Amino acid sequence: MSPIVRSAAVGKAGALAVLVAVTFMLQACGGYSRAYIPPPTAEFNVQPDPLFAEARDHRLGPTDVVTVTVYRAPEFTGDYRVDGAGNIMVPLLGLMPVQGMTTVELAAQLRERLSGGYYVNPDVSVALKESNSQRFSVDGSVNSPGVYPVVGRTTLMEAVARAGGVTSSANLRRVVIFRQVNGQRMAAAFDLHAIRQAQMEDPLVFASDIVVVDGNTTRQALRDIISTLPIIGLFRPFIY
Repeated sequence: MSPIVRSAAVGKAGALAVLVAVTFMLQACGGYSRAYIPPPTAEFNVQPDPLFAEARDHRLGPTDVVTVTVYRAPEFTGDYRVDGAGNIMVPLLGLMPVQGMTTVELAAQLRERLSGGYYVNPDVSVALKESNSQRFSVDGSVNSPGVYPVVGRTTLMEAVARAGGVTSSANLRRVVIFRQVNGQRMAAAFDLHAIRQAQMEDPLVFASDIVVVDGNTTRQALRDIISTLPIIGLFRPFIY
């Protein structure tokens, strides 16, 4: 083969190699664009169910525990767990259906029932002690991953603390919350380091949320989950 022909062949091979490389780069970029984790948007920050905004507005469900206090009536005062049928057993009053009630509504009903033959204008208060029917999950690079009850207003920092804090391999700048928004599963990324430094607002965690703290052992799992989710924004450093 003459030097000129050999040079042309090498040139064509080099051009083809460059073309293949560019093609793979574009495909890779296209794949990565699906793996961007967006920052929280206004839509993402809307609580899925406004009934759970405050502990006093929490709707009671099975396995929840409430603390009932009746002034000067120790026989009624104590903790009550909601059974699987949505009832609590109250001394003298028997089974009371409480599923779907708020603590304020339960206190009013107890006050009414007790006024019917036991006390005159009894002083009754009800507080939510455990919200086992409404839970969130924490996974990834935390010391105690698991499912935890929502008790009142719970922020991201509190949720991570409930899970025993982060491990030594955790990446605080990559924390994802997965959430159902209008029937659609979405994700938003948060910088826990910035939150700790008061440079970013500490977001609320709602019932059914899944919090995942990034780390060496969780990256592949996050990549797999994220690839199936809709993209609701852009987040500069968060790519898998």
